Amino acid sequence: MHDFDLMREGRRFAAVEVTAAADAVSLELWKLINGGARWVREELVGGWMVALEPTARAKHLRSELPKLLAQLEAMGIPQLSELHGPTEDLVEQAERRGVVSVCPVSKY
Repeated sequence: MHDFDLMREGRRFAAVEVTAAADAVSLELWKLINGGARWVREELVGGWMVALEPTARAKHLRSELPKLLAQLEAMGIPQLSELHGPTEDLVEQAERRGVVSVCPVSKY
């Protein structure tokens, strides 16, 4: 079994098997998000579910996402929304880091 047939003038001339298609930066993000163990930060009271753009970078998320979530907790706001005046700046910060949405999974 293979993934693709290469065709020329309507005839198959080769079979292609794709074994890996990821760059190092994407793999780092995948490992951060799917690494098995929970990512626990002492400065956060509750748990959060975070949706990310595929272009998000693990290096930035590790250092900056906990700060953003801690700000939301301190403000008592469970989600990012441009409709809430106090979170407008936080929405912009999140977007710059590739965060699509955040949602608490446990009460803080």
